[in-house]
Amino acid sequence: MKTNKIRLRKCIVCREEFPQNDLLRVVRQKDGTVSIDHDGKINGRGAYFCKDKQTIEKIIDKKLLNRHLKVDVPDEIYKELESM
Repeated sequence: MKTNKIRLRKCIVCREEFPQNDLLRVVRQKDGTVSIDHDGKINGRGAYFCKDKQTIEKIIDKKLLNRHLKVDVPDEIYKELESM
């Protein structure tokens, strides 16, 4: 019987590994656009982070996505994360 492998990803803030489905992902695509990946299917460089409020506040305050995605992330993305 075939067993499914659980994919682990590391949070960019707390540096702990979690199953991929438990984390949020923001993606920079090849054309430079940045978007929130709700399904985990968008191609590109991704940054994973925990869904808790404290982690999202740290990402917004320190603009950590700019560093991890190596591009200036639009303020709309940060506002959308804040509203989640």
